[in-house]
This record gives sequence, C-alpha cells and structure tokens, in this order.
Amino acid sequence: MKLLSELRRRNVPRMALLYLGAAWLVMQVVDVLIDRGPLPESLGPIALIVLAIGFPIALVLSWFYEVTPEGVTLDEEVKPGAAVPAMGRRMDFVVIAVLAAAVLLFAFDKWWTAPPPERSVAVLPFVNVSADEEGDYVAVGVADTVLTTLAQIPELHVAARTSSFQPRLRGRELVEIASMLGVSTILEGTVQRQGDRLRITAQLVDAEAGDYLWSANFDRNFDDLFAIQDEIATAAMTALNKTLESETRQRIALQDTDNIDAYNEFMLAGHARRTGTTESLRRAEKHLEAAVAIDPGFARAWTGLADLYLHMAGWGMLAPPEAANAARSALSKALSIAPDYPEALGVSSLLELRLGNQDEARRLMQQALALDDR
Repeated sequence: MKLLSELRRRNVPRMALLYLGAAWLVMQVVDVLIDRGPLPESLGPIALIVLAIGFPIALVLSWFYEVTPEGVTLDEEVKPGAAVPAMGRRMDFVVIAVLAAAVLLFAFDKWWTAPPPERSVAVLPFVNVSADEEGDYVAVGVADTVLTTLAQIPELHVAARTSSFQPRLRGRELVEIASMLGVSTILEGTVQRQGDRLRITAQLVDAEAGDYLWSANFDRNFDDLFAIQDEIATAAMTALNKTLESETRQRIALQDTDNIDAYNEFMLAGHARRTGTTESLRRAEKHLEAAVAIDPGFARAWTGLADLYLHMAGWGMLAPPEAANAARSALSKALSIAPDYPEALGVSSLLELRLGNQDEARRLMQQALALDDR
C-alpha cells in the first residue's frame, strides 16, 4: 500500500495513462498517413518500437522528477505538498485533452472523411499466377507502368504507388482498400508467364458497387507487353471517361523505351530493389546499367539509376561524394532526353537537398510538381 501511495503521489499512474493515450493517438495518425499518404509502411513498426522504448523512460522520469513553479526538479528536493497536487491536476486535464483528441481522430477517420473523387483509381500490383516466381517482376512492372500512364491524366486522381503497392493491402476486400486509399475504382489483374508467352487478365472495378467497369484477357508473346500495357491503360481511361492528350503521350514516350530487352532489365531492377538487401541493390544497379546500355535514350532507367545511387549512399554502400557525382551524371542524361520529366526533376531536388543546396532543391521540386499537375 505504501508503494501504491507513493506511485500516486509521484503521478506515475497519471503519466502512464497520459503516455498510453498519447502513444495511441500518435499511432492512429501514423496509420492514417500510411493508408492515405506517401509514407512507407515500415514507419508503423518503427513508431511503435520508439513509443515502446519511451514508455518505461517516461515512468522513470515521472518517479524521479516533478514540475514545480521553479521548473523541473528532483522529487527528493521538492518540499512536501508544494507542487505535486497542482501537477496532478494539470496532468488530469492533459489526459482528458489527449483522450478527447483521440476520439475526434477516430470519429473523423471513420465517419467524417469526404467521399473519394468520382474519377479516382488505385492500381494494385498484378498477381503472379505462374508456376514459379519468374512472373513476379513482370506482374509488378505491368501495374507500375499502367499506374504511371494513368497518373499523367489531368483531373484523374490516382493513388500513389507507395500507397497502392503496400503489402498490407493483400487479401483485403476491395471496398476496404478503396476506403483506405481514398479512391472509387480499383484496377487489378493477374500475370502468368511461361517462357516467351504471357497471359494477362485485367479488370477495372467499381469498389463500392462491386461491378466490373471493364475486363479483358491477353494471351500473347512477351514482345507484345508494351501493346498490352497500352491497351490496359487506354481501356481504363475510356471506362473512366478520360483521355490522354497527345502532348502528354509524347512526354511519356520520351521517358520510356520501345526496346523490350531494356524494359525487361528495368523491371528486373525494380524487382531486385524491392527486396531491400545490399545484394539485391547491387543486382538492381547491374540491371539498370544493362537497361541504359541497351537503350541509352531510356530516361526512366537513367532516373532510376540516379535514385538508386542516392539510396545506396544512405545504406553506406557508396561514399556520399561518389554517389552524388554518379547521380548527377545519370540525371543529366535523363533530363537531356526528357527535360520535362517530373520524376527526374524530383530526384534532382533530392540530390541538391543532400548537398545542402536548399534553394535549388526547392526550385526543382516546385518545377517537378508543376509539371506533374499538367
């Protein structure tokens, strides 16, 4: 009983309740930002670990310290009855405020969120149904290219790749996925590859009604992959009553390649990078280098190579000066091919930010965002 009385006197139970309420609120905010924004899914576990580590630290600090009018003071130096009751009342108000904010956030997320735009779509990674894993990179590559094409359409809201490609969406109902991503339609499909033969299915679904707006099957050679991707994107645009302006088509053409071997290397690089190990990053580098060697005019591959160099520097695989020089060279080639390529300008902005050139980084990002909204 004496211990419990001492815990209450030192506001340890209040601190525990306050910390848990605040931690829950933080995790809800992180969860919403991951579901609806560009934050990576890995941020969730990281935030949880940090909050878990901080819990016992907060309790220990609460045991040893008190907040008095003179500031933070060791509990043993506080005169009996001087500031503890007042501090306890303040903490009660803070706990109530945190819990009220948590309730409001929960209610906003569940009931007050605005309906998704009528013309909005999320492209999910296509599912590999091949007998082996050979079709994995093709399945993701098809979806990624279709998403990139649809994202070029003005006034069509397309969920970001970082959101729609999250592993946590696998196995969920389409209605739930659409709600999490803030879209009204879902584009999904399957890929089966056997040697040089491809069988691709694709369908555009009204997530709320569950009705198919469009669906098709493609049974062709791998060399026809470009045509299949174009047909999927065009059919989805038609179903959504959108068209891709000729100027935008020309801009996309400058970014991409018409060489199937170069594109295959590009998809293999993406698959290797998603694995997220130092070995797989080295493989991704080799695939991207092969892609630009096959087609030196492949701006997306040059941009991917520049971004990979910066990523490898973050992992300690390249010295920062070496990575910066290599990235700048790759970006120079990408922008010489496609000067208005938003992604290349975005990576250029990241490079300048890493080098401490904040004004130039801001200018490049504003230029990239302006072009991306066209």
